[in-house]
Amino acid sequence: MKLRSFVSLGLILLAQQVMAEAADDELFDDFALDDEPAASTPVMLNRLSLSISAISAANHQFSRFSDDDNRGMRLSADLLLQSRPGNISSQWRLAGARLGRQDQQLSLQWQTARGYHFDASYVALPWHGNDSGQSPFTGTSVLQLPVNWTPAVNASGFDSTLNRRDIHTGSQRRTLSLHFSQPLGSGLRISADGQFEEKKGVLPGGFAIYTNAANPQAVVLPLPVDFKTTDVSSRLDYQSSQLTLTGEGRYRQFRNRHDSISWQNPYQSGLGTSVDYPAGWGTLATAPDYDQYQWLAGGSYRFTDQSLLAFTAARAETRQDTDLLPYTANPLLTQPALPVADTDDALQTDKLDLRWLKPLRRNLKLTLGYRYQARENQASVWQWANLRGEGGDVQAPELALNNRPLSREKDQYNAALNWRGPKGISVTLEYDYAETYRNYAAVTDTEEDRWELSARLPGGPAASHRLSIRTSNLAGSTYEWSRSYFQEISLNLINQTPADQRWTNHPLLRQYHVANNHKTAVSWTSTWTPTTDWSLQGTVTSDHVYFDKSELGLTETRTWQASVNAGYQVDDSYRLTVWADYRDDFGSQTGRDFNGGLNKPANRVTAPLPEGSDPARNYVTDQNHDTLTLGFDTQWQMSERLQWSTSYSHQLSDEDYQVSQSGARDLADVTLPTVRYRMQRLTNALNWQINDRLSLDAAHIWFRAADNDWQWQDSSATDKVLQSGQRNTNEALHRILVNVNYEF
Repeated sequence: MKLRSFVSLGLILLAQQVMAEAADDELFDDFALDDEPAASTPVMLNRLSLSISAISAANHQFSRFSDDDNRGMRLSADLLLQSRPGNISSQWRLAGARLGRQDQQLSLQWQTARGYHFDASYVALPWHGNDSGQSPFTGTSVLQLPVNWTPAVNASGFDSTLNRRDIHTGSQRRTLSLHFSQPLGSGLRISADGQFEEKKGVLPGGFAIYTNAANPQAVVLPLPVDFKTTDVSSRLDYQSSQLTLTGEGRYRQFRNRHDSISWQNPYQSGLGTSVDYPAGWGTLATAPDYDQYQWLAGGSYRFTDQSLLAFTAARAETRQDTDLLPYTANPLLTQPALPVADTDDALQTDKLDLRWLKPLRRNLKLTLGYRYQARENQASVWQWANLRGEGGDVQAPELALNNRPLSREKDQYNAALNWRGPKGISVTLEYDYAETYRNYAAVTDTEEDRWELSARLPGGPAASHRLSIRTSNLAGSTYEWSRSYFQEISLNLINQTPADQRWTNHPLLRQYHVANNHKTAVSWTSTWTPTTDWSLQGTVTSDHVYFDKSELGLTETRTWQASVNAGYQVDDSYRLTVWADYRDDFGSQTGRDFNGGLNKPANRVTAPLPEGSDPARNYVTDQNHDTLTLGFDTQWQMSERLQWSTSYSHQLSDEDYQVSQSGARDLADVTLPTVRYRMQRLTNALNWQINDRLSLDAAHIWFRAADNDWQWQDSSATDKVLQSGQRNTNEALHRILVNVNYEF
């Protein structure tokens, strides 16, 4: 069917909303009992919208969170039904949006004059990824190759004609939410909530069977997603003129249909008949089932109208409800028994919040706060056999590894002073101090100071300004780079390893992660309305993070952004708005190239330096990402019943990587190809108010998006990875929407 046929049919049939997004917000607004008498003139309380849409091409970028990913036509309906406002005993509202679509919503609200409330809602949310990939694997949680598969040493030796399965990446999330509450008298109110969520779909994932980095046997697989989450809670509230109290209990249950994903090894690269095709199998453990219990208590006491003391205390316990998988799914590899069948120890989290609001003067307020957070993993420490990459039998006992149950405690203190001056001036000065302790980490203690100054400043009768300045300094304790090594490695291997090689990561690496950095952020916004016809706004922000103790790893990040928009009311019937936004992101990271063994020691200071200690082996990767967005929007009231609108946006984004070295003759500078992304969207919409009850919306959307990410170009020929063959985004499409609304 040609596009012109879509237009003609859409104008005849009852169709999809144009400005549905704005209308949806109105559909699902909360409502309150109205005891006012009914108006003498008819009030339109209910609405029915029947819709049709047509899209010209398959896509994934345009319809990432809707079901418009395939070419064709779609029908849907919006509905709003509600009780008359003259009914003072009870009120109800039923609303539905995009009914019949994958992204539909439905809501029911009911309340009575006695204070009973009941709300129910259903929301479906799709997500679409790049559907251009293909795979030779069949199955869901057990992925198997075709019987006529011919293995090879590298991926370039595979028969690509066997990639017969299309990979439709994406997911569908469905959520049902329920709420009920009722008053008990004397300031008490009880409520109960329930939320039931299901998520199904397919996502891509990369995995490998290997013995070391020199012999990877990697694949990109379609991973099944099938989750169910249940949340229920009960709450009791008390409220009086000065005192409020709250007690709440919550329970969450998470269930994953697939506890593991197994795949057949497509390679034949010399790891032996037990590992190579067709006998070799790899396994990935997925998200485990768990149960979580939470308890919360809170309250506040108001001393005066502006003086308040509030607290919240909460505890949660999470327990995994899944038996541990064996070391490998490959039955041909020897493996010992697991040290424990399951880890049913709890992960316990605690939280305490205290806040005091005290007016010092009529226009000066002080807020003091304290927050305590603790996370304790109560799991025991076990020693686990080392079966590296499922590429062979279990290795020697001295290569066994210990698990490290991480725990953390954080104390945070806060003070804020707010001053309100004449003519709308407002200034707030805030200070935070936080101290964090971690076990099983290279840095056990960190302290952070954070200052923030924010102000609202009038600029005369037609202008206003907002300023925000934030600065923070994070300082860590001595970086004990060998801590994780002694906690994770077996005693036998520690004794066999030279003292200057006892580390699992380079001593200079990851210091920035939890240890030391300095942040500065500034934001300025100005709004100016010189006349009733003009409105102007500009915003400039800058963020800079400097990791001042880092020699290797991330050393600096910078973000700079500026945006401006201007609106002009030409006359009573026409308005024009234009905008522009520019953002620049920069990051710099330093690495060191070295081999293991004799080249590994990283703390030598006398020549000749091993590679691990030689700063000449350093290389720096600078990443720069620029994004420019331009656009305009027009609104034209053509007549009392006819309105036209046009909007356009154009986004241009470039991402560059520059790799430079520090003097080693066997390292070379590299400039990676620029990744470019372009997106344009043009929308023309017409609203026709036919009469007081009937209206028509129609719209045409043109969309264009493309990128040239070099990492996806010719990716199916990468020797060491069996890719799924995804292609870069290249979309050009038209969408026609027609919507008929009837109010009654």
